Amino acid sequence: MFTWYSRNWYNVGAAIFVILALCMGFWGNGNLDRLTIILVYSFMALLCHQFEEYRLPGGGRAGRLQGAAGSPPGTALQKGLHRAHA
Repeated sequence: MFTWYSRNWYNVGAAIFVILALCMGFWGNGNLDRLTIILVYSFMALLCHQFEEYRLPGGGRAGRLQGAAGSPPGTALQKGLHRAHA
């Protein structure tokens, strides 16, 4: 059990994020004071960030452009980079 959790803790965090999002959407905003709402949303942002960093690594478009900078000259990626910076 612990081995599974140690390899999938970010997925558990994503499930907690979904549960908190539903709870805050239906019941949280009207029943909690402002500070608690801020803390819950901050925790949700942390869970979302950890899932993104560990389950979906990479930089999206920026990461692909950095990888393209080392590609041979004249490739489609290099031409796109030159066009984007011109």
